Amino acid sequence: MSEHNGGAGHETVVIIDEGLHEESCQISKSHPTGGDIVQAAQKEPIDGFFVLYSPDNGGLRELRQSDEIDLLQTKVRRFYVVPGDRLFRFQVDGVEYEWPISPVSGALLYHVANLDAEKVALWTQGQATDREISSDEASVDLAGTGVEHFVSKSRGPKHPTIFINDVAHTVQQPHLSGAQLRALGGIESDYQLFLEQPGDDLPISNDKSVKIDDGQRFYSLPPATFGHDTAHTSAV
Repeated sequence: MSEHNGGAGHETVVIIDEGLHEESCQISKSHPTGGDIVQAAQKEPIDGFFVLYSPDNGGLRELRQSDEIDLLQTKVRRFYVVPGDRLFRFQVDGVEYEWPISPVSGALLYHVANLDAEKVALWTQGQATDREISSDEASVDLAGTGVEHFVSKSRGPKHPTIFINDVAHTVQQPHLSGAQLRALGGIESDYQLFLEQPGDDLPISNDKSVKIDDGQRFYSLPPATFGHDTAHTSAV
């Protein structure tokens, strides 16, 4: 078994536990076994933990206690070291994963499959009633009969929600004019429109273009009011 001769003769690997906490550590072998990885992670007993890694074709695969991995050729540097006594198998988009714990969180499924929950939704597949698995779901069972299957689906664009006089409106345009905001909120023509912001609220004229951000709050005041006090105390 050869060792890496560069630097101090050590390789840096990243150990990830069942809570997805990461820690870098040094290992003195460029061809470590699964048992060596558990020792480097300082986990005991050694045979009470599984070592998993992501091969070139994706997914998660077990590195058995006596099996070696060539760190230099594969470029693998990240290993999950997780306690358990059996492996549960599941697939995401047809790629196979192994994991020693069931149930798992939705966050873990998104993490190991390298999916961005803001852009992609994970769904069960092949069940009587397929459902979306959210990233904040606490418990997803992997111990059912056979291999659990999941599929990812792209989410549609997320449109911001703004409030006009405390009424919510979903907006698809990145910018709206004051006239468009006024029409959206059904504001009378002689009322003035304001955007809430730190300090003095911003008057919005009909021809002013406003960049739309999620959660923005607009309000209107009658002409007898806004000339005296533009500080927003309550929406009209």
